[in-house]
Amino acid sequence: MSMRTVAILAAALVVLLVLVMTGQQSGTAPGGSGAALVPGLQEALGDIERVTIVKANNETVATLERRPESWVVADKHGYTADAAKLRQALTALGEAKILEQKTAMPTLYDRLGVEDVSAAGAAGISIAATAPGRELPTVILGNAEGSGYRYARRAGEAQSFLIDRNPDVPRAAAQWVDSVIVDVRGERVREVTITHPDGEVVRLSKASSELANFDVAGVPEGRELSYPGVANVVGSALREL
Repeated sequence: MSMRTVAILAAALVVLLVLVMTGQQSGTAPGGSGAALVPGLQEALGDIERVTIVKANNETVATLERRPESWVVADKHGYTADAAKLRQALTALGEAKILEQKTAMPTLYDRLGVEDVSAAGAAGISIAATAPGRELPTVILGNAEGSGYRYARRAGEAQSFLIDRNPDVPRAAAQWVDSVIVDVRGERVREVTITHPDGEVVRLSKASSELANFDVAGVPEGRELSYPGVANVVGSALREL
């Protein structure tokens, strides 16, 4: 073997070692174990303006839109959305890491529930988030694996994965609507007027929000409240209705 050949082989070996070391230091590839399922989502959580949930047969479950005052469910006449539920789902997706690669064969997707949601019998549900200046992949969430894991696939990609999160993504628009219609804390209430069917009127009031108990006006002479805070429960009647 000539010296020139030895030199070429030595140089090739050095290049190979450098590539191996670089690969070890650069972290996991986007589709490998430990990588984020939705790259960039966690950093974009505060910028998301619209989230669309779709189930089998391309049926839109809910379109959630950020408004200046709150999130709303556009499909439900703009009713206020359950922001906590949406935040939990998006946070789980943003934190989700790939545990292992699963099938890349479309004929096997149905076993994991990650087939395209355009199919009439699709078991999974897709979630697409939109944020200005960012390209976030639509994710198809498939069957759960135990209580904390789930199968998933990025729409348009063949590879499916097992992830380390199980995001709670409801399948009905009504489940995305905030069930609380009125929520007024008792300490904010200064006066309550109750009119009974027979015309009797009862008035409760506080001279200051710093006072602990409501005063009851018009207590008949010779009678008294059973205890000082008996009327306070009325002041909290509009809490989380």
